[in-house]
Amino acid sequence: MKYPGDPAKPRAASRPFVDDNPHVEDVVDQFARVRPRGDYLAARDGGVFPRHRYTYKNHGDNRARVHFQGIGRLRDGKHVVLSGGDIVAPASQLFVIRMDSRRTGAWGSNILFDDDAPESDGLVAIARLDEKLWHSGGISVLGDIVAVPIEDEKSGRSRIVFLDLSEPEKPRSFETTIERTKRVGMASAATLCKLPNGHYICAVWKNAPLRLDFYLSRSTDFADGFRKQHLEWPFGKLLPTGGREADYQGIHFVRQADGKFFLVGTENTSKMAPLAKGDDVADLLLVEFVEETLGDNPKLAEPAITRVAEKRFEPAQEYSNMDAAGGAFVTADLTLCIYSGFHWRRSKELRFVEFRPDKSRARAPIDSIDEAWVDLYEHKAFHGRRLSVLGRQDEVIRNYKKIRVEGKGFGDKVSSLRYQIPVGHTYRLFRDPDFKASKRQPSHMDLEGTGRVEEIDDLEAAENFDEEVSSSRYL
Repeated sequence: MKYPGDPAKPRAASRPFVDDNPHVEDVVDQFARVRPRGDYLAARDGGVFPRHRYTYKNHGDNRARVHFQGIGRLRDGKHVVLSGGDIVAPASQLFVIRMDSRRTGAWGSNILFDDDAPESDGLVAIARLDEKLWHSGGISVLGDIVAVPIEDEKSGRSRIVFLDLSEPEKPRSFETTIERTKRVGMASAATLCKLPNGHYICAVWKNAPLRLDFYLSRSTDFADGFRKQHLEWPFGKLLPTGGREADYQGIHFVRQADGKFFLVGTENTSKMAPLAKGDDVADLLLVEFVEETLGDNPKLAEPAITRVAEKRFEPAQEYSNMDAAGGAFVTADLTLCIYSGFHWRRSKELRFVEFRPDKSRARAPIDSIDEAWVDLYEHKAFHGRRLSVLGRQDEVIRNYKKIRVEGKGFGDKVSSLRYQIPVGHTYRLFRDPDFKASKRQPSHMDLEGTGRVEEIDDLEAAENFDEEVSSSRYL
């Protein structure tokens, strides 16, 4: 692996690939339950970057222009990709990160026990996309396909390129592209979906003026590409009228099990982020394609688009800023996660955050320890920072005073909890470090598996165990 990366090799036309994502049962409900506080993640940068490149120092007056711009998690559950643009190289780029310390479902934090990223988690590949169109925008993942918008402000041109990441560490390029002339304009973000009729829609976000451009595939074969004619949808047509004007840096289609399509758009409200503070925001838009587009012989027709929800996120230090990178991912167990990355490297690391929904109490029972989870909250009623044990990952915590949650020491601050553990398994919370028997009684508290979601919203009232947890593990 070398900087600024190698061009992605063309993929063989006969090579199989996956072209859809899991469908969520209730997108609106899951989006509403996504917590505004996330789990911090970090990956080693491989030591391949030139000094100051992709840092806050960068290159003279262009420092804000060399930054990461998009984020997407790959289907295998072990890799995440970041897009970026280096005006100095010059090159638009896609960075592939492998997270071996994490499981394939929701990840949780990988820096619970150490400020530094684990040796197993780091940059493994760089694809160099284009030298003239050097700026990459917000990316999106559909199955094995990664859609990457690349652009150049001087020429005013842009292009959507598509990469095959079925082998994540060997990115390959599809021949299919979408060329956008100066008249059509720049491409800040792009996303793909597969319609029920087998055709594909590519949506492209343009910031000036605010607009979504829709492209329809020529056939049900992705290799046939997209029709030149596109449909321009001005943001002023968004329903209901009079809401917040958006400036999305990332867009991502999410499909519901009943066939409805939603679009998650992410941004930061500051025009000068991260130098000037703003709010990280995600919008959930319902995109209703008409029968003319959904039929067997489809044609592009204007969809109805409605903003159904807005989510604002807590600041995440230098781990997340949705002016840089924002994206959505549906895990194999149909959990909707939202990801955000920071503009620049810090301490030779690439940093990002996972925002997960709180689990519904109506969730179906589980029978596998790999599906188990324990969420321990800093404050009563499930507020504040959240420490998560997902499956067997990070299950043994010897001393709560030595762990960090959201970049800060956690101590014994557990005041409420939720969990779902299968029958026959027990997660024990100890008053003292290193699982020792305490002179104080009760010495421990057992979370016994029932297969169902269980919760205690006030440990002081229910168990006399408020802010008393010092170690924990499965028995």
